Amino acid sequence: MITRNSLLLVLLAAGSISAFARSEDIVQRHLSTGPGGKVVVDVDFGTIDVTTGSDQQAVVNARRVVDVSDQNLEKEFLAAAPITVSQEGNTITVRSRSNRQWHWNRQHIQMDAHYTVQLPKSFNADLRTGGGAIAVKELNGDLKADTAGGALNLQAVYGPIDARTSGGQVKLADCEGSVKVHTNGGRIESLGGSGSLNAKTSGGAVSIRNFAGSVETTSNGGRMDFQDINGPLNARTAGGAIAATVTNPNDVSLETNAGAISLAIPSSGGFKIDASTSIGGVHTDLPVTIERKHDGILVGDLNGGGKSVHLRTSAGSISINALPPKTAAVSSQ
Repeated sequence: MITRNSLLLVLLAAGSISAFARSEDIVQRHLSTGPGGKVVVDVDFGTIDVTTGSDQQAVVNARRVVDVSDQNLEKEFLAAAPITVSQEGNTITVRSRSNRQWHWNRQHIQMDAHYTVQLPKSFNADLRTGGGAIAVKELNGDLKADTAGGALNLQAVYGPIDARTSGGQVKLADCEGSVKVHTNGGRIESLGGSGSLNAKTSGGAVSIRNFAGSVETTSNGGRMDFQDINGPLNARTAGGAIAATVTNPNDVSLETNAGAISLAIPSSGGFKIDASTSIGGVHTDLPVTIERKHDGILVGDLNGGGKSVHLRTSAGSISINALPPKTAAVSSQ
């Protein structure tokens, strides 16, 4: 329920500066809610920042600045896409999106917006912006995030998560559940977390460390680094080296069109190894029972076979080594 005391709405419109118009909107709302609700943020442009606070309310702070040389065009845009905050049951909607295409051919255009939302910790979120970064911290719920251009930064989100950006890097920290992230151009980094991780980039490096669960990732071009992965690992890059350490016996598949592959696995685990390179050699310090080894090919079993190790590169060496004792000791704690 929304009361008069819970509502603070301020709209500020500044006059022209020099020869230009400049409008600033500031919207602040305090909404009574509870755990298990949903927030929808749907805006033409601007950053979205979601954090957690009281379990009894949601707080929305929005600030938008529009500065266009044509004052009439500026007013027309603001009238077509006002900032609105509404609530229906336990669903909160923040919207500022026009239903028409705008063609900005003026010399002076400045647009900036920042939407900050504080929610109960157990809450679902559907976030969409036509351009800007999205950051979510310490949320427990179903998260969907989509930006036409900007970074994604997700920390301690307990999903499921489905997040994508048309251009920007992706950073994950201690996220859990079914996690899917996709960028059309940018680096992907993940530190900590558990569940399942599906990470795709159309062009950029991938770094995933200390993840407990299955990992599947692809890149159209970029180096890949995996450290302390405790789960099945499936990684493919169109060009770049791959380095990986796997803390427990699990299926591993690593492929690159150009680059070296370095894999460390537990020496006591059972693995069936199939490694091949078109240009380069295959080397191992493990006591593998060789079935076939020649011309950049190594096929054999470690400790009688077991989990699949599939390694392919068109140009580069392949090395398969024992997991360092220090890493094994840490992973067993």
